[in-house]
Amino acid sequence: MGRLVDRHGRKRFLILSSGIMTLGFGGYFVSRSFSSFLLFYGISGLAMSMWNPAHSAYLSSAVPDEERGRFFGDLSGLMALASFPAPILGALLYENYGFQTTVLASLTFSLISFLTLTTVRER
Repeated sequence: MGRLVDRHGRKRFLILSSGIMTLGFGGYFVSRSFSSFLLFYGISGLAMSMWNPAHSAYLSSAVPDEERGRFFGDLSGLMALASFPAPILGALLYENYGFQTTVLASLTFSLISFLTLTTVRER
């Protein structure tokens, strides 16, 4: 997937990955059978296989070489801190409102990510 990202562009793959992930969460939301849920799980896996190399390449090109190590360390720490409460919030949503609400929350954030990526201009 990394070679495809290098060949066709980082931002294009970020947008494609985010759109596919939104499709995956939308599929989870409407799935009524295990087989359809499994299909959308595979689609989400494809989206993540695109996201990781495109995200890393995009950030690597945006940060000067001498600051790259510090930047990725800071970003990794910040992402870990921000994602720490996610399982707890997901469990609370699931317990109080059910599976559909947790998927709807993920779908909402995925759609926001997709819209942000399509509107932000590359430097």
